[in-house]
Amino acid sequence: MPLNEKTSLGEYLQDARKAKGISIDEIVRETNISKKYLESLEMNDLSVFPGETYLLGFLATYADTLELDRNTVISIYKRQMRIEQDAPIEQLVGSTQKKKLPQVDLKSVGVIGGVLGALLLLILIISNIRVPAGGNTAIPHSNKSYSYNLTDLEKITKQEYGLGDIIFISNGTSLIQMELKELGASKSLQIAVNKMNYTIKERDVLNIDSDANNIKDMGVELTRITDGKIYLSVFILKEDITDKTNISEGSILKYKSAVIAENELLSSKIKNKIDMKIVAEATGWMEYSADGAEPKQFVVKKGMEIPIGFLNELTLLLGNAGAMKIVIGDKTEPGGSYGEINKSIFYWKNNQGQFSLNRAFLK
Repeated sequence: MPLNEKTSLGEYLQDARKAKGISIDEIVRETNISKKYLESLEMNDLSVFPGETYLLGFLATYADTLELDRNTVISIYKRQMRIEQDAPIEQLVGSTQKKKLPQVDLKSVGVIGGVLGALLLLILIISNIRVPAGGNTAIPHSNKSYSYNLTDLEKITKQEYGLGDIIFISNGTSLIQMELKELGASKSLQIAVNKMNYTIKERDVLNIDSDANNIKDMGVELTRITDGKIYLSVFILKEDITDKTNISEGSILKYKSAVIAENELLSSKIKNKIDMKIVAEATGWMEYSADGAEPKQFVVKKGMEIPIGFLNELTLLLGNAGAMKIVIGDKTEPGGSYGEINKSIFYWKNNQGQFSLNRAFLK
């Protein structure tokens, strides 16, 4: 179909769909992607997506359904982001413009002026970028501030941050201040919550006493550090969650305050390696990390089977979760609901010498 530099992502997708005489409802039935996501893509409203990874997965699926070239669709999206924001989707919510370094016109000065200008530019760059120890990627010091209410903490997940940024969270009566201070080795981050310093590693959850009453009431997850940006998730802890979930094993402790439900899948006298299989009944997206390994991501289609093996624990993220089944031996577990994005942890629990494999669903 015709394409020019002014064609937006939404226009391109909508024109392609209408050219085929297909309604959005038909696309929903074909892909099992929630209607709100499809309509948002065509309206160029990307704020509903929790992250760029999810958006790209849905874009690829939509392109395939409309028989469009994936690379073309992705390139339109990236061009549009450069024009509108010069940043990925996580900056669409609560975003502020990036700082621009002053421009030095070396042609207007002589040799001495050119040298001084180059030195000035170098100083500006060094002052704005810190390279932490341990070989981590340089993270810009943006020194911005962001304000949120307890009712809209999901916006924190959609925003990208730099070192020096300060996040304010208000509960109506008091203010929680979180400062992103320094990046350490192995992708760890030093943060200060109401002037109290903490260190958190990537993909870990930190439980914090935010109001100094000796009760840990707030959870912070360092989702990832990538491409010079920091991504976080913040949630309020439920006081009775430990009793409800009865979690007592290994590294699952770090997630206990984020658990909303838990299922026992099988029991054994010994802890065995688990051979799992994800079976796709429709189009969806998934990410998993087995035994702490680097996460792997897939766009899945009907009929695909993804084998996964793990010994101790598995972190599983499913997009359009109802499109997938989880198979372990002769047991089949539903991935979730259609159009839903969910996260769960599979882990072994030891109960007086009897082991059970559990699936804990997270917020």
